[in-house]
Amino acid sequence: MRTPTPPKEKRETTSYSYEEVWAKPNYPLELHINDCLRLFETVKCFKHDTALRIAHRARVDVKDLWESALLTTILHDIGKASVPFQEYIRNKEKMESHAFLSFYFANQIFGVVSKLRLDGKVAGLEALAIASHHSPLHPSKFERMYHERREDPQILKDAVTYYLKDFALRRVMEHTGHPLVLDVRFPDTYATIYDLFALLNTNLRRSPETSNDSVRLPFAFLKSVLHYCDWYGSGREFNPQYSPGNVERRVAEYLEKKTKSSVRFNKFQEGSKQVADAILQAPTGTGKTEAALLWASQHAAHKLLYLLPTMTTCNRMYDRLREALGCEVGLLHGTSDYMLEVNEEGEGQDEFEQVKRSLFCKSFMYPCTVATVDQLLFTVFNWGRWELKLLNAGNSAIIVDEIHAYEPYTVALIVQTLRALQALGARIFIMSATMPIALRNFLQTELGLTSVPTDTSYNDRIRVSIKLHSGKEMTSAVPEIIQQYRDSKKVLVICNTVATAKVIFQRLKGTEKIQENDLLLLHSQFILKDRAAKEGILQDLEAYPRPYILVATQVIEVSLDIDYDVLFTEACPIDALIQRLGRVNRYGKRPPADVFIHKQTPNADNIYDPRRIQESLKQLRTMGALPREGALRKAVDVIYESTDYGDLLRRELGTTRSLIADVQDNLRYLYRLTSEEKKLQQVVTRESDYVTVTVIPEKYKTEALSLRKYEKYRRIEFTVKVPYYKIRKDLEDPIDGVLIANIGYDPQLGVIYPERQTEAYIY
Repeated sequence: MRTPTPPKEKRETTSYSYEEVWAKPNYPLELHINDCLRLFETVKCFKHDTALRIAHRARVDVKDLWESALLTTILHDIGKASVPFQEYIRNKEKMESHAFLSFYFANQIFGVVSKLRLDGKVAGLEALAIASHHSPLHPSKFERMYHERREDPQILKDAVTYYLKDFALRRVMEHTGHPLVLDVRFPDTYATIYDLFALLNTNLRRSPETSNDSVRLPFAFLKSVLHYCDWYGSGREFNPQYSPGNVERRVAEYLEKKTKSSVRFNKFQEGSKQVADAILQAPTGTGKTEAALLWASQHAAHKLLYLLPTMTTCNRMYDRLREALGCEVGLLHGTSDYMLEVNEEGEGQDEFEQVKRSLFCKSFMYPCTVATVDQLLFTVFNWGRWELKLLNAGNSAIIVDEIHAYEPYTVALIVQTLRALQALGARIFIMSATMPIALRNFLQTELGLTSVPTDTSYNDRIRVSIKLHSGKEMTSAVPEIIQQYRDSKKVLVICNTVATAKVIFQRLKGTEKIQENDLLLLHSQFILKDRAAKEGILQDLEAYPRPYILVATQVIEVSLDIDYDVLFTEACPIDALIQRLGRVNRYGKRPPADVFIHKQTPNADNIYDPRRIQESLKQLRTMGALPREGALRKAVDVIYESTDYGDLLRRELGTTRSLIADVQDNLRYLYRLTSEEKKLQQVVTRESDYVTVTVIPEKYKTEALSLRKYEKYRRIEFTVKVPYYKIRKDLEDPIDGVLIANIGYDPQLGVIYPERQTEAYIY
């Protein structure tokens, strides 16, 4: 049993009248709630279909669900009518949790009027939504208030009474047409409130009726409506744009501007406008992105969610969609806050606007959001701002690009997540240039997808000329790489590991025949600042083409709109090779581009199965030097037919279903997953042969740790992800939450590990 701390001495305080109760500086509470309610009817239009689906699944009347959402909006800030909060908002005291007091009054009122029930009793979901509208919900929430605050809560009783018995009653009558009957009671101590919170959580944990339908979905719905009204209301934005609008017209205008000619959509682009949930396989450089956007144009009332495998591809697509769609576009991945802060998005914005943009991106609030797929997948594990992501994704047209890039576990997790979102009304479009027939069948069966009619005119297209050097490693190609550059070619070199890429880069750098600015190395082992700079250089080189050499790893395989004249690559499985081939003669408008395929170095055998590579090379030999696009795609099916890939996908689907069910049950479906719980339950979105950690190399330790408080967000630009097994002996104890690794670093080469170790498995 906990021993409460002794009560603090009661201090003399200033009281505040009803008119002096602020929600924010110089922004009266009543005005703020009125602003929130101005948005409420608009949000009802946005969320109409979603509300019907959730009410049906929760077995409640949709009218009752909306009334709960209305009262949640009206009551969420009533706790601000306290002396400590009013002192805080006037910069006289430290931060005070108004949500704790708001919970008390909400629990009191909803205990009488709520129709959301478990075991025949009020579930308390509305009060819990209010309790957590500024911070995660967890059973241990507010424990500090129990231990540290034993005195009278110093509620402004006259103001609360007036707010509830006059303002709240009046607004409820206006929206529902029936009165709200309530008897206002006040808590004696903070412990009184905490005991009610603890009791409500205990009832939820013990209820046998707790489920996704009865608890998780209604709770997420209440928080979603509240945040829409609260966030837009705080900014006094009363006509928010919910979806991108006329996508087809904007895409056509974008393409006409880009190509400087009238636009005619190809067969599969036209076909994409005619299908519901769908799957598309089409060659690189033929307009898959435009096809996906045209598909989304059918769903004008939906948000648009564009999901990609990597942060780099997200950054590129973000820029592309901002230009194409002409609406606000969100960006979300592991470093998106930093990327938005350091580019033009952060210029001239005050702190409120920066915080708002971050929140909106992290909640899929904008009409269109570009994100890594992980940001969606974690919603099923209640990680991050899962409630808003879930409800916004559930009313989105979701495009999943480059589906081939994921391992079977992640594919299964994607399927399970999308199935849950389809039940809320989400529409699905999945696409890739390479897709084994086993994968296509799995996706179509599990998600009920229609196949977009293919454009067979691309089957006979020849974009590349293959030259096999499968008995020679990449190092032997250095003289030919130099010659191609001297012949004024844009040369792309793709290696399977960072180690090989570094060797090739250093040998090229050692020659006087290549201009320093015409050689670039890109892989995953650069700190964020250098990686972003290199990607910027790459983008500039694409915009103003000149002969140069890019040495890279698999990081450039997916979704990058880059086009080279010649390719040197290590051997890899046929599906990965097709992606690499898509980076040369991308649009097939030039004579076939030379592609030199070399032997995979031994240190890469744990990345790509040598047997799969040999099967791929065998298929290439049957096609001759000038393979057709259709033949390359058929080779993928031939190779994967000889494996149990389909069975593996189905087994992984069973694994992910069990994991999701266990995690959600442990969280009682509505608590947010903590970092500790995430580790204990091994919650991941992508399987890996090794654990990675984010570190700052010793070289940047002083610079990163000396940043002033308001600049600490810039520490991320000195970080890099590295395999734990490679640096576990080189880690310092965390300093201010930062991990420093005693590893070398060179801005041109990236991370340099101690010589006792190898760089195998890294790309």
